[in-house]
Amino acid sequence: AGLTERFNIRIESRIPGSLRTGPMLESEVYSILINLISNAVKAVIASDDGQRIKVEAFKEKDGTIFRVYDDGIGLSKESRDLVGMPLVADPEGRLYKRLKEKMEYEDLLVVGEGSGLGLSIVKDIVESYGKSLRFVDVEKPWKTCVEVKLP
Repeated sequence: AGLTERFNIRIESRIPGSLRTGPMLESEVYSILINLISNAVKAVIASDDGQRIKVEAFKEKDGTIFRVYDDGIGLSKESRDLVGMPLVADPEGRLYKRLKEKMEYEDLLVVGEGSGLGLSIVKDIVESYGKSLRFVDVEKPWKTCVEVKLP
């Protein structure tokens, strides 16, 4: 079983089947999705009571908006800018410490120690198209929301 099943994580998807981005490489879209969702999974596992991730996407006049919400450990507003910087994996020093407490060694190998490159790569991709990555303030039950604007 995968990590989401073992840790009872529910992923809700609200992405219309007909939704398309503007011109960009398919591998770039996958890289964005994988990095954001894997970060959300780690945040939920590291929390004491988190279980939910919501993925949504919709069209706006200037592009496609993609958001990943989670009810995990959360991230302070002060740390939001830091996590987009290369090689900054866990600016608050909570995430990987908590994961080590809650996960078996084999599962830790799957999620990795965190190189601090995931959000940096996502940010570089979206900025190469003149778009942006930002954290959105959210209300309960959510703790974190990352929003990416795509072409």
